Amino acid sequence: MLNLEIRVELEPEYIKEISVYRRRVYKWRRLNSFPLELIFDKNRNLLKYVIYIKSGRGSAHSKIKIPTTFNKDLAYLLGAMRDGSLIYSGGKHFIRLYDSSDATWIRNIENIFENLFEIKMHLRQQKKINCAYLDISSKPLYHFLSILFNGCIHKGVPEIIETAPLHLQKAYIEGFFDAEGHVPHTTKKCRIDFTQNDRDSLEFIKKVLESFDIKSAKISNHLLPICGKENIENFYNKFIFLNPLKTKRIKLLLKATPSG
Repeated sequence: MLNLEIRVELEPEYIKEISVYRRRVYKWRRLNSFPLELIFDKNRNLLKYVIYIKSGRGSAHSKIKIPTTFNKDLAYLLGAMRDGSLIYSGGKHFIRLYDSSDATWIRNIENIFENLFEIKMHLRQQKKINCAYLDISSKPLYHFLSILFNGCIHKGVPEIIETAPLHLQKAYIEGFFDAEGHVPHTTKKCRIDFTQNDRDSLEFIKKVLESFDIKSAKISNHLLPICGKENIENFYNKFIFLNPLKTKRIKLLLKATPSG
């Protein structure tokens, strides 16, 4: 018996390529709404023509657009989700991305989610821990991101990033730094850090930074430091950030640090 919980929509011109081997397929073709297992088991060649993933019925209906290409926005979002969560609780599937209480960064990320997946995230405040977060309950998005993260959001680097062209790896690191990068509030030391408990991800970042002639220090205590005005300036000029607070602090740090 096919599992009808996750369904997909195909580009209309490929609907008739689904063979009618049982009566129910007529309805699926008419609605352009096919069980995901049907595509995997009998029409795997049509996976590249999936344009929407959906689940639920009526008011509980949930649907996301599938990006047609692996682009910079999606690569950035995978990096940004290092400070996010995929949560299954009470029969619901939640996607969350966290920020400081002013939410200046995640307000910029709302548009990325909407443009990529045609969904509207909800901005919420958690006063007890002084933070804000984007939140949505979406089973299709939960499973889509789980697949991209190889089932583990905070360990290693997604395979799709490891095998991606350099410009997409760069976008991933931009999202990673906006989420987990540290820029000091003071200007006493000219140093910024990538912070992460997972060493493999820091090793990957270090290697990619070298491709842009950015030298980083030795990884220790879950930190990958970039030290010295020249290296930080190089990093700031070659990478693009959406987190305005960190951008402001890097500018102040560079301004306060003498050359050499």
